[in-house]
Amino acid sequence: MQNLDTQSDEFPRARLINLAGLRERASIPTEWLIEGIYPLGEIILMVGEPHSGKTYVALDQGLAVAYGAPWLGIYDVPRPRPVLYVPTEGSGAGFVIIDVLADVTPGVDENSKEMGDMFARLRSLSNKTKVTYLVLHHFGKNAARGPRGHSSLHAVTDLQVAVTDQTVPDGSGGIMMTAVRLTNLRSEGGKNRNEDPWSAISVDLHKVRPDDVRP
Repeated sequence: MQNLDTQSDEFPRARLINLAGLRERASIPTEWLIEGIYPLGEIILMVGEPHSGKTYVALDQGLAVAYGAPWLGIYDVPRPRPVLYVPTEGSGAGFVIIDVLADVTPGVDENSKEMGDMFARLRSLSNKTKVTYLVLHHFGKNAARGPRGHSSLHAVTDLQVAVTDQTVPDGSGGIMMTAVRLTNLRSEGGKNRNEDPWSAISVDLHKVRPDDVRP
């Protein structure tokens, strides 16, 4: 990846604002993509082990945004918005879901500063279009240390969400249910630039049986 020109149109010079301007910005109410969960026009990193349920959760959120329906029947979606899902693992929007980070950055060393440059491009697009980007990623070897890759990931994202799962056996060797937990990492030392009120959300994923499917 080539070095980015920080003085180009894509990455304009930083502008200084006075105290009055800072107060004015602080008084502007937060616009929400999903009320109390995802602010509009931000970069969100969702981190979890492979097969932990990240994709299911992200798609469910995407459907809620596309239809303007409350997510999980609880968290209001102020209005429907176009949703673009970018699947890469295994196969003009208001909400863009990138699944997963590694596959959309071929040739980029995830432990290098180039990864931060990629997020800077997303930041520029987000600032110009007020699109919310949800980027799915994996934990490092030590999940307690957060997402794998360069430390700049903590600085260039607005919110970090951890996804963990626990399976519930059905008694016959199969899986009856997978309990997926989303954790707002602000309380764990992760990044969160807003006063988002949620801390943890649990979602149960049930295996659909043929008898459960109705025409």
